[in-house]
Amino acid sequence: MVIRNVMALSSLVLFIACGAAPEPETSAQSALATSSDERGVGRGPVEVMTRNLYLGAALDDVIAAGSLPAFLAATTRVWNTVVANDFHARAELLADEIAMNRPDAVGLQEAFLWRTQSPSDPATPATHVVYDYIAELLAALEARGTPYEVAESIELLDIETPTLMGIDVRATDRQAILVRKGTEFRNARGARYSVLLPLQILGSPFLVPRGWTAVDLKIGGEWLAFLNTHTESFFAPVRVLQGMELAGILAATPGKAVLVGDLNSLPGTEVAASVAGVGFTDSWADVHPKKDGFTCCFPERLTETEPGRDQRIDYVFVRDLKPLTGKIVGARPFDHRTGLWPSDHAGLVTTAKPEQGMWAHAAK
Repeated sequence: MVIRNVMALSSLVLFIACGAAPEPETSAQSALATSSDERGVGRGPVEVMTRNLYLGAALDDVIAAGSLPAFLAATTRVWNTVVANDFHARAELLADEIAMNRPDAVGLQEAFLWRTQSPSDPATPATHVVYDYIAELLAALEARGTPYEVAESIELLDIETPTLMGIDVRATDRQAILVRKGTEFRNARGARYSVLLPLQILGSPFLVPRGWTAVDLKIGGEWLAFLNTHTESFFAPVRVLQGMELAGILAATPGKAVLVGDLNSLPGTEVAASVAGVGFTDSWADVHPKKDGFTCCFPERLTETEPGRDQRIDYVFVRDLKPLTGKIVGARPFDHRTGLWPSDHAGLVTTAKPEQGMWAHAAK
C-alpha cells in the first residue's frame, strides 16, 4: 500500500479516525430553528454546531493486522462498510440538521474524501472521487436554500491501500469550518498538533495526524474566535498532550471565543479539563446540568436501529459568552427513508451571547 503526501510505508498502510453520537429534541428546542433564522446572519446571539461526519467504518482490524493477508482482508472490509454507510444518503440527513438550525458556523471532523483506482497501481495516486463529504454537504445545503462556504480546511491524513477487490482505495481526512454565507469572517488558520500518536502497521512506523482549525467571526458587530478540533482517540497520554497544546492556543487567543469539536474525552477529564482550565465553560453542562448529553457512539454499521450511546465526547466550550441553549441533533428515531443514521456521532448545537456590550443588549 502507498501513503501519498504524508509518508511512504513500503507497501502497507492504515485508515485512521474516530467517532461519536446524540439525544432527542424538545419542542422548546425545536423552536430555536425558527429563532435562528429570525435573528439574521451575524446579528447575534451566536449559534454554532459541532459535527463529526464519521469516516464510515471502524479501523481496529486494520491496525491490529499481523500479516499482509489479514491487512488486505481488513482494508477490503473497511471499504465495503464505507460503501454500505453511504455518504450520498447521509449528506442529505446532515444537511437537514444544519438547514433546520442555521448555525453561524459549523466545525466538521472526519470530513473525508474517498477516492479509488482500478486496476490497482501502487505507482499512481487514486483520483476517482467516490465520496467528497465537504462538497456533497455544501451542495445539499445549497439545494435547501441555506448556503455555506468553507472558511478553513486542513488535511490530516492521506493514505492509499490495496484491497482484495483489485482496486486501490485512498482515504483523505480533513477538518473544516463551514460558515453560513453572509457571516463575515477573517484570519483563517489551522495546524496539526506537535505530538501525534505513533503506530506500527505490519512493522512500519506511522503517525496519526490530528489538528485544529480556527476563524474569527463577526457577530452582532463584534469579533469572536471560533475554533474546531479533533483530538486523539486511540491513546489517552497523547490526547492529554494535545489537550495541553490546545489549551495554550486558546489561552493565547484574545477576547470572546468558542471551541467546538470531538475531544474524545469524558466531561472533566483530559482535553475537556485542559480547556476548562483556561477559562472556558462547557456549554452543555451549563445549560443542562442534569442531562447526560451522550453523543457517542452509534454502531459501526449505521443501518442498525439501536443507537447505544453512552458517552459525551463532543463539546461546545465558550469563553466570555453565556450559553443560552443547547441541543443534540442526529439522535432522533432511526431514519427509515435512508435506512441510516447520519453519523456514528450525534451533533451538538449551542447558542450563546456576551453578558455585556452592544451585542448583549441587542440580543435582549
